[in-house]
Amino acid sequence: EHCSMSSLGIIRPKRKREIEGVGSSSIIDLKASLFQAEEEVKRAKASGKPLPAKQLVVKQPQTKNKGVEERAHRDQIAIEQQLNPTESLNSKMQQYNTMTSQGYMDSKEQFLVDFEQKKWVEASSSSAGRAAAIDVTPESVVQEHVGESDAGDVLSELSEQTRSAGARADELRKRRLEAAKKRMQLKKATS
Repeated sequence: EHCSMSSLGIIRPKRKREIEGVGSSSIIDLKASLFQAEEEVKRAKASGKPLPAKQLVVKQPQTKNKGVEERAHRDQIAIEQQLNPTESLNSKMQQYNTMTSQGYMDSKEQFLVDFEQKKWVEASSSSAGRAAAIDVTPESVVQEHVGESDAGDVLSELSEQTRSAGARADELRKRRLEAAKKRMQLKKATS
């Protein structure tokens, strides 16, 4: 006849299952607590006394997680920097200035600023700033190209052209505004 192990009363041992995030010392503590509770229940049943209502006491872990103290130290430093924002801003400004002056190549594209382009723009603007130091006014340009005798006539002609162009632009702006109003009235009428 065929006999199974369970029919003979033999129980196979269960496989240990690893529980993620729970260490073996915690499991042993839980097993010890469970054993103590079972023993108390057995004693209470044997003596015939009712079990007192107990609140669950959670035992604090005896070991600390790795890196907790280091993270707490970093958090404390971050809090101190938040309390002193000028220090943080100064260090960021210094880092930014270093990156722009050296033309930092962002191969990973992690920054929103193109530091290489910024370097060239600043270099060209500094040379333009030197050119701005030279006297560049409309009068000086006209005198240089036309000569001093005709400069007054050319400048008056230029100012007249500027005024007439401004008047034409104002007139065009008014016509466009009137056309837009007419379109709005037509839309209102059709709807």
